[in-house]
Amino acid sequence: MRFRIRATGLTVLALLAVYGGSAQALTFNLTFAAGTPVAAQNGFTAAAALWSNTFNDNVTIRLDVGTANLGGSGILGFASSNYEVESYTSVRSALIADAFTADDVTANASLGAGATFQALTNRFSDNPNGAGSLTTWNATLQFLAVTTANTKALGIFSGNATDFDGQIRFNTNYAFDYDRSNGISAGQFDFIGIAAHEIGHSLGFTSGVDYVDDPATSGDTSTQFAWVETLDLFRYSAVGQRNLAAGTGAKYFSINGGTTNSSLLFATGQSFGDGDQASHWKDNLGLGIMDPTAAPQQLLAITANDNRALDVIGWNYAPVPEPASMVVLGGALASIAAMRRRRKASK
Repeated sequence: MRFRIRATGLTVLALLAVYGGSAQALTFNLTFAAGTPVAAQNGFTAAAALWSNTFNDNVTIRLDVGTANLGGSGILGFASSNYEVESYTSVRSALIADAFTADDVTANASLGAGATFQALTNRFSDNPNGAGSLTTWNATLQFLAVTTANTKALGIFSGNATDFDGQIRFNTNYAFDYDRSNGISAGQFDFIGIAAHEIGHSLGFTSGVDYVDDPATSGDTSTQFAWVETLDLFRYSAVGQRNLAAGTGAKYFSINGGTTNSSLLFATGQSFGDGDQASHWKDNLGLGIMDPTAAPQQLLAITANDNRALDVIGWNYAPVPEPASMVVLGGALASIAAMRRRRKASK
């Protein structure tokens, strides 16, 4: 049996001013909620180190992390994020200025110039097929909601540096294995892997399609506000067709306008899609740590797919070679990596 790893949204909207920094060290500043066990604290720290050893943006991400009773809902943990509103123009300009890899260059070339972009969507109140209709149309859009962690990577963060970028909580109703060095014990879940998953949401592996897919929201609102997220710029259903609709067939990650990577499928929505939040890879395909579910004894790993997705939304992919001793994610490693620069994020 597989259990879900949640990405829930907490949106804080603000306009941004531009600032930047040199790319040297991704740092996490973790604040532990009262009552968080030491083993969980070490696990969160080890999970953050996995990302610090992958991306080298010179930013600090602040996360409020801990454990809580989330009931026996099948939810292992959740993450929520702070967001800032950005125009498409400013996000595109920041992505171009931040290009660090060949994939960045290719991805940026797929983003059209101008103040607006287009994408298939549905369910909004301004749907020409009827307010809230599941029938899609090609909407013209101009704003994005960007996690504050992602805005830091892009050099366009304007918020308060002391605020959290995100909040992560683990469900105390499930048993977790905090030591991956000898595999994951029977009946337990990989705490470090799931924590890395939730941090990935904070970094920007999120989708506004989850808003479209929510029966309580998008049918009553217009498309003309900030709901699209950075990764959505690379969400396609066909060559040349960006697709941000809920529940309308396969959507995939592509950095060249939909021409390739149709096998890198995204989940399509919990309510109108395949049953999983769109802020994930499609389940049971082994695409990466950002899959929506985990099973007992499963060791979760960050893959090239995860890295590529975060790379093209603004994170500088420059993995640090890991000595053999780093495979043992114990207390020493946890202590070394404990406090790094960060803010509140996820979805």
